[in-house]
Amino acid sequence: NKNDLRHFFLINDSANHKMEVIPSDYSVVRSEYDPGNDFMYIFAKQDENKDGTISKSESTRVFYLNLKNPGPAIRMY
Repeated sequence: NKNDLRHFFLINDSANHKMEVIPSDYSVVRSEYDPGNDFMYIFAKQDENKDGTISKSESTRVFYLNLKNPGPAIRMY
């Protein structure tokens, strides 16, 4: 359903390896691409009450993913 946690993954060229970009206790709400820096900003809510769904009261955090050297996203705030 639309309240389930949503995850973001990096998958390699041969599709045999995937890596979760943000911690598993977060749910991606949206993302924005920054072409000047080649970054992806990922807005995600933390599942603070650990019920496996997102709710309006849970905090939104912002992560950035460097697309020139992809790896786990870095939390900005």
